[in-house]
Amino acid sequence: MKLNFLLLALLLGCSNVKTSKPAQTPEVEVGLPTEVVVEIPKVPQVDTPKENIEAHVGEGSDYTKPVKPLPSASGEFTTNIVTQKCSADYVKKVEEGAIYLKRIMNSQEYKKLVLDFTYNGKKAFVDNEKMTNAEVYDHLIGGAEALRPTLNYQMDLVVECYTDSFSRTIGYTYPSVNRIYVNMKYHKSYTACETAANVEHEWTHKMGFGHAVNWATSRDYSVPYAHGTFVDKLCNKAKAGSLTPLK
Repeated sequence: MKLNFLLLALLLGCSNVKTSKPAQTPEVEVGLPTEVVVEIPKVPQVDTPKENIEAHVGEGSDYTKPVKPLPSASGEFTTNIVTQKCSADYVKKVEEGAIYLKRIMNSQEYKKLVLDFTYNGKKAFVDNEKMTNAEVYDHLIGGAEALRPTLNYQMDLVVECYTDSFSRTIGYTYPSVNRIYVNMKYHKSYTACETAANVEHEWTHKMGFGHAVNWATSRDYSVPYAHGTFVDKLCNKAKAGSLTPLK
């Protein structure tokens, strides 16, 4: 009797027990990883001078012989120099230098310097494109630039100014353009005669003559350097109007 009562009580107790649900695992919101922005540091611009003095790229290899004679209206060598992005002061020096250049190129003194020029005891320029001194003279007086191969007895050139205070390059040019680029860091202090000498040097590159990139004694005897020296030597006489005109 006691056993039956105990069994009955046990059965009644089990029926009142609430079955609890298993605890749910909370949902964890998984998002995309935070984007990390990595700032790439800017590489500082390092000046690589094309050349310590001036930079030129193989104009000689692009030399083209003149094809059509076209005498100048005055019968003399003249200049057609255009300036771009230059200050009024520098433009004035270019214009003054152009006057001296015309006097020099049309003088007996200049012709004599070119014809009598020697290197190592021979009448010849270094990097002369296989021209004799007389041929160099005739070619320059003819004024047929490599990119404008017409004999017009005229210097056709564009001078574009720029300023790079950190560069050691005074000026440069390319064989594909009839212009030179001059660094006003240096050129702003040039005299009209120094400007004329530099323009002459650069213009001979446009006429097809090159020179060694690295300095060497022989480089001073190249057509560009020698003619810049000629102008420098004769400029004061040109300024004074005391040169002997060509006959």
